[in-house]
Amino acid sequence: MQKKIVISASRRTDIVDCYPEFFIDKLNEIPSETVHTIVIWTKNPANILVNQVLNKKLKEYRQIYIHLTVTGMGGTELEHGIPESDKIFSILPALIDFVSGPERITWRFDPIIRIIKNGTFFTNFVFFDYLLEKISRLGIKTCRTSWVFPYKKVLNHLEKKRFRLIVPSESEMKEDYQYMNTKLGEKNMSLLICAVSGFPGSSCIDGQLFTRLHPEKLFCSTLRAHGQREFCGCTESFDIGSYGLKCKNGCLYCYANPFIM
Repeated sequence: MQKKIVISASRRTDIVDCYPEFFIDKLNEIPSETVHTIVIWTKNPANILVNQVLNKKLKEYRQIYIHLTVTGMGGTELEHGIPESDKIFSILPALIDFVSGPERITWRFDPIIRIIKNGTFFTNFVFFDYLLEKISRLGIKTCRTSWVFPYKKVLNHLEKKRFRLIVPSESEMKEDYQYMNTKLGEKNMSLLICAVSGFPGSSCIDGQLFTRLHPEKLFCSTLRAHGQREFCGCTESFDIGSYGLKCKNGCLYCYANPFIM
């Protein structure tokens, strides 16, 4: 039997939000019977529900898993192309129905950011408790996080908008982790760290998990993915996105965008 693949859509750009037609075209090239799971990464999943062509196409595949990023910064200068959090929450029940259960959605509170602009300090960490309360009510059981990494490109993006990034120390990151882990534990949720040295490893694309969640318990490859960051534990997948498809969301801290919108 031919090994079924995992489609990643996409680490490189938010194709659901920004390029749904491209997503549809790519799926038309990939027969559903060859696919184990489609993994969708997005900050605005509305097109999954309202774009009828995409909605119908995705229904051909046996399993959809969604990485939904909600940072609390939607609608701010830092994420000016993203809807406010409450708008995303309003469609989450329908999204959970679409993927057949909250276990197929993970909440990414990612990244955590601390910055200063014109002498004023800001961090999205203050939104964590509010977001957790909203998301936990829907039955979602995992939260993933990391901190903005000071890539030179990211620092340049922020500086052009007069933001200065505050890079946390290891002890500060551990304080964040301990706080989040405690709060999540109170809601029977788990905290996973995405590719950060000094913290337990995790797999955003997790073949073992996808096997357990699959409607027929169909085996999914657990071979380690190539070309990912040093501390990434992801299993193999085929990413259909491209850095050439510039994300239109305009998040100032994003390492993937070549320039600021």
